[in-house]
Amino acid sequence: MTDTSYSGRPDTKLYLEYRNDPGPITDAASEDARALRYALFENGKLTEYSDITNAQPAAGSIYAGRTGDFIKNTSSAFVILKEQSKGTLRGYLPSDKYRPGDAVLVQVKAPETSKKLCRLTDSPAISGQYTVLLLNAASDKVNVSAKLSDLSVLDHLKQLGNELLKQLNASCKMPVPGGIIMRTAAAAAPDADIIADWKKLCDIARNVMSGYLAASQNGTLGLLYQEDRTQALISKYVADPACTIYVNSALIKNEIMSGLKAFPACVFVADSEALFEKYGIAREYAKISGRTVNLPSGGNIVIDRTEALTVFDVNTASSVRASSRRELILNTNLEAVEEIARQLRLRSITGMVVCDFINMDHEPDGQLVIDRMREFTRYDPAPVTVHGFTRLKLLELVRSRTVHA
Repeated sequence: MTDTSYSGRPDTKLYLEYRNDPGPITDAASEDARALRYALFENGKLTEYSDITNAQPAAGSIYAGRTGDFIKNTSSAFVILKEQSKGTLRGYLPSDKYRPGDAVLVQVKAPETSKKLCRLTDSPAISGQYTVLLLNAASDKVNVSAKLSDLSVLDHLKQLGNELLKQLNASCKMPVPGGIIMRTAAAAAPDADIIADWKKLCDIARNVMSGYLAASQNGTLGLLYQEDRTQALISKYVADPACTIYVNSALIKNEIMSGLKAFPACVFVADSEALFEKYGIAREYAKISGRTVNLPSGGNIVIDRTEALTVFDVNTASSVRASSRRELILNTNLEAVEEIARQLRLRSITGMVVCDFINMDHEPDGQLVIDRMREFTRYDPAPVTVHGFTRLKLLELVRSRTVHA
């Protein structure tokens, strides 16, 4: 039987390639001009691939906005983010507590797609390496990453988080309540580094609130804060105990390292060549990004995306590696589980997902497929909920549009 066991957190290689002049970052516009693209390999397999374009609004950006029309049947409001000569920049906010014309502080939660406006939240979160500062939180609250389970670590981070929140409230009389999330990387970080990280976020929050209050008074709209996209990307992987990060510029490498103080066991490799050509990344992506994706033993997956959901259809095709029909089906389905988990990230698939596996006559085989799906999606930056098989023997799951702390 094919070995599809899962060995925990994968060996990670992150490739960062800048296609334009890699001069020093002075503002968001100069970073945009760099035209970053990145690829992530886990255990030798491509799992994420993206061109980060200049499209606005970018996820994580915070705006001073103004509410427009209210959509009654969805309890949502359109929000005008910026008035431009070539059209108005808008998003939608799932909330029914605003009236048309109200000033609102919002953050882009999920980017715009070809069929949907960007999704907004009125509870912005500013992310650092070890902490996340929550604006307009439901209450002054300390949350600790769900990935941490050591009780002594949890207790310590909660106590430290409470102290940091007290300092925020004492030094910054903000008109909205604040909260804090202690990120996974905080578990291995010295308190001094966590405190320094939090202070940076507090400075950003003060600037955001100052800009928002001024915008509210004079009726202006626009961008108040935009994440450094390179460091936001790296912070997703910085706690990985086995991560190698490749960049095509020594200048960028040094700039990144100066911005984030600690990289536990991360190895940086500066390479002046075009990384995507040197390592065959674009060719690899082309092989696995079509409608049909081949599996190692000869089976395949057909992927169809609609506005409502995404469907993965698993087929044995020319698969022959098995001594019995049951083994053939189970092998193919388990290979498909790993590939589906990868394709969710590779194509940034979110929302409802239905997997039509080859029918299994034995209940333990179906449970193994469910268990493996949960294992292979465990380290997905976006939470994945596996709901199990329906009466029609379709595996249902949902992938969130937001990411873990």
